[in-house]
Amino acid sequence: MTGLGELIQKIERVTGNVIVARDLAALKRVVEARISATHSPSLQAYVDLLQEDPSDPEWRHLVSHITVKESYLFRGHQQFEALASHVLPQLARALPPETTIRVWSAGCARGEEAATLAIVLAESQHLAGHRWTVLGTDVDLSALEAASSGRFGARAVSHVPPPLLERYFIKRGREHELKSTLRERIEYRQLNLIRDTLPVEDGAFHLILLRNVLIYFRRNSQRRVLDEMARALAGPGWLFLGPTEAMWAISKVLLPRELPGCYAYQHPISEPDPEVSRYSSRTKTRAPARDNAEPSIHRTAPAAVPRATPGPLDLANLVGDLRDGNYADLRDRLHAFMRDHGPGPEAYLLLGMSYDQQGDTEAAVEAYRGAVYLRPDFFHGRFFLAESLRGLGWLERAVGEYRSVIGLLSAGGGVPSVYARELALPDRAQVLARSLAALEP
Repeated sequence: MTGLGELIQKIERVTGNVIVARDLAALKRVVEARISATHSPSLQAYVDLLQEDPSDPEWRHLVSHITVKESYLFRGHQQFEALASHVLPQLARALPPETTIRVWSAGCARGEEAATLAIVLAESQHLAGHRWTVLGTDVDLSALEAASSGRFGARAVSHVPPPLLERYFIKRGREHELKSTLRERIEYRQLNLIRDTLPVEDGAFHLILLRNVLIYFRRNSQRRVLDEMARALAGPGWLFLGPTEAMWAISKVLLPRELPGCYAYQHPISEPDPEVSRYSSRTKTRAPARDNAEPSIHRTAPAAVPRATPGPLDLANLVGDLRDGNYADLRDRLHAFMRDHGPGPEAYLLLGMSYDQQGDTEAAVEAYRGAVYLRPDFFHGRFFLAESLRGLGWLERAVGEYRSVIGLLSAGGGVPSVYARELALPDRAQVLARSLAALEP
């Protein structure tokens, strides 16, 4: 193994971050600078210098360069709008007035998300009488120091509505400083999500934002992190992931709840809030009829398995196994189904999802390609293809697929999966929103 390969593995073991192909050039530049700064005679000597201990001072320098820190306040505005209009009112109804509402921004970087949360909480009339606090955690100490200052540049505050900018910030030269009345409610703490357990009791938080963090981890690490989130989340609480992240492919510990423009997640013990349920019902009645219609390729395929005699290779049974997490031999059975009955876009979609569940993203890409080849307007197949390409770091190809999805859905076209409901797949509006979000700078 080369010194660079050993370093990449060491970075993943210590931080959980997977270095993909698109990051290699940047990593090489960072490492060259650190080799010079540490007076290491070679790359291998620098790798040997790095102890597998995140408290090693050199990790602080390295981590600050290999983790993404560019963000801005109110990024992903649909989620903050849903938070203000549905989630906070629901929490206020569910919790006694003396309860302190505790919020966790996991992977808070330089504090843009934590500051946004503080503003949204301060603005909520529903929380009058409630105390609230925000915890921001990140693996990068340098980022946490910047976050603690509460100072943000012009780009970081460019999406803050002017009245809120005036109400909650003080202009300091070229920067805007969050007022102390909000800063004093935010605590920042270093936390390595892969290696550390958050030292809090079960059910400590009523709201957790884990946005655009899981995409940097491998599937087994994602599951461990989500298990920790579920442990730390209170029963009536909410978890938000990034707009291009979905929990269905990683863990079924929490249940999806549909909100305006986005999904969030709750414990199974949480009763759906009536206001949220009414919103979900309205959304479903607006969905085009074609979303529930079976694509013509399935209506006319002569080799379809008769519904009256379901067997071990009935596609509906395989859908049930995928939904319920029965992955044993699932890919082999899907291959056997396609061998016996002919390939189809739905079978290829299920195959791709089963590969995704096992962390074999490259095989998933090939399966999704098969689905799209057989049905070019199959928007679920094309969307998951884009997601997998993005996960592999093949950004140019991913962007092309996202644009195809956007073009299909914006024009009112596109065919969904027949099994979208059984598998809790994102609907037409959600796929469009996530595809647009994926193309944000």
